[in-house]
Amino acid sequence: MALFICPKCNTKQRSDDSASSDSRKIKCKECGAAVTIGRRKAAQPEPDEEDEGITERPAKVKAKAGKTSGRARDRDDEDFDREDRPKKRSKKAGMSGLVIGAIIGGGVFLLVAILGVIGIVIYLKRSSEVVVAKVDQKALVQPAVPGPGPVVPAQPPPPVPAQPKKEPAPAEPPRVATGNPEDVPPGWKFYRPIDRAFSAWIPERGKFYELQKNVFVKPGGIMQLKLARLEQQEGLTFDFGVLILPLQMRKASPDEILELFRNMHVKEAKGTLVSETNIKQGKAIGKDYFIQSDNGLLRLRMFAATGEVFSSGALYRAEVSGSKSQVESTDAQMFLDAFKLQSRDTGIQSATPKQKNPDAPKK
Repeated sequence: MALFICPKCNTKQRSDDSASSDSRKIKCKECGAAVTIGRRKAAQPEPDEEDEGITERPAKVKAKAGKTSGRARDRDDEDFDREDRPKKRSKKAGMSGLVIGAIIGGGVFLLVAILGVIGIVIYLKRSSEVVVAKVDQKALVQPAVPGPGPVVPAQPPPPVPAQPKKEPAPAEPPRVATGNPEDVPPGWKFYRPIDRAFSAWIPERGKFYELQKNVFVKPGGIMQLKLARLEQQEGLTFDFGVLILPLQMRKASPDEILELFRNMHVKEAKGTLVSETNIKQGKAIGKDYFIQSDNGLLRLRMFAATGEVFSSGALYRAEVSGSKSQVESTDAQMFLDAFKLQSRDTGIQSATPKQKNPDAPKK
């Protein structure tokens, strides 16, 4: 059998014909192309016309050719196997390839790392420029001085002189409740009944009442009441007025009258007497009481003009009721201090003289 390669499809094949040194044509099993195999004979002169019919060579020549073709076939098989085996690379060539690949890979990695670092630096720089640009928009930038020459540096601001410390304003002295109409503080008003039996300062804010009536009491007879009241929404109440006692009660001493009406107030308030203080207004004798009840605290001032032959027989009273803080407030104290009796019972002449009637006929 002879080995050959088809020149058309490049497939290696073996022919079924016996090997021979003469070239011959066979058909490729894969593509069907005609393939010439065997050794070609050297160029020989063309046979004469007489020899054209001769197609075979002598047997001796054929035998010799058979031997020669067998050795050639073995040589062809060796060449075919040698070409079919893969070529082995040398160790030096493999090592050099690995070194070259490592160098190329390391260079690519180094290049990528450098590009990454450059990209991060550019990003951070742009971010800082954006922040600086935003800050610069809000900053006050002074324009540069046009023209040649050095820029004059900005002068520091002049020092601010130290401001003198303001001393606190002196506290306003407490207002004295004189009871006079010209001394009435803001938010208050002056009150005096028609008969001028007493006077008082009362707050402008609140609901005001007046009461005048006669009451029968035992013993004695008829007692005349002249009272007034001011009620505020916070629960603070101002009561003041005068009681004209019956004739039989006018003979009693001031202490007896004050004790009698004190007990009546404690009983009416359903409370307890907390404290009692002696007070005077001119020659009129009085008491200052604190009475505690279920509804709060009550402070009562009373003056009795009794015990004398020519006394008026009047019992003056001024009262403040409400919570403990309200009764002990400065407003309650000013109301009680501004409550004044008529000068007949105190012996104190009024600071405000009586105004003359302009319509009265001149003498």
